[in-house]
Amino acid sequence: MRGFLAVICTITSSVADPLLSLADAENAVSVLGVAVIGLSLVDFVVDGFVVAAAVAVAAAVIFVLQRWFRDELQHI
Repeated sequence: MRGFLAVICTITSSVADPLLSLADAENAVSVLGVAVIGLSLVDFVVDGFVVAAAVAVAAAVIFVLQRWFRDELQHI
């Protein structure tokens, strides 16, 4: 009976090991996929901050120019 169980365990482990390594590979691909998505989100957020900063600078420049033109027009 022990010999039979040993054969079953050997067969099971010989079939399960490649499947487990395949599962590990799939997990590694999943982890890489999550990392790529995470980096994409970080890039998207950084791009958003860059656009927001550019809009803020443009708004500040427009505000300053508007005040300057208003002051200049009042002197005329």
